[in-house]
Amino acid sequence: MPVIVLILLATLMPGLATAEPYVLRAGGDGGTHEFIRRCPPGQSLIGIKVKAGTFVDEIVPICWRVRGDSWFATWSRVAGNGALSTGSNPTRSNPYYTRYCPGDALVAGIKVKAGIYVDRVMSIRCQKIGGTQLTYRGVGAGGNGGSVRRLYCSRGDHVQFFKLRFGRWIDRVEVTCD
Repeated sequence: MPVIVLILLATLMPGLATAEPYVLRAGGDGGTHEFIRRCPPGQSLIGIKVKAGTFVDEIVPICWRVRGDSWFATWSRVAGNGALSTGSNPTRSNPYYTRYCPGDALVAGIKVKAGIYVDRVMSIRCQKIGGTQLTYRGVGAGGNGGSVRRLYCSRGDHVQFFKLRFGRWIDRVEVTCD
């Protein structure tokens, strides 16, 4: 009986029954390029910047140093704020949408609409550092096609990096949680 419970938990809540990183994905299998971006050593994912029109063109993870239970105490208004660029087509003229987690939280998932392409980044899910309290920050970047996909890490885990598959637009987004 305990084995069945563990299998059920592992299926319903990836990452809960294991300390290994796990991947959540949304979108199609198209695209000719892949791009992986991790935060630099000593930094964590605190927000994202998204460029989108009808489809998502670019996702930029925003990373910063965490001290204790906060990243806000080390935040600087220096240009760029430690942002790392990723994505497929940063030259398109669509607007950017930037969202940060509260100063005591890290990104623990994203909600998107996706079909063949990633159509829209709806929100980011933030989880308190060292805790399980959740908050959500609306992004609202992109079109209205596709189905809603919640790429949410299990409680206690955070997004470690994004992997994007792209051609003209972002075809698929993957988040690795740990």
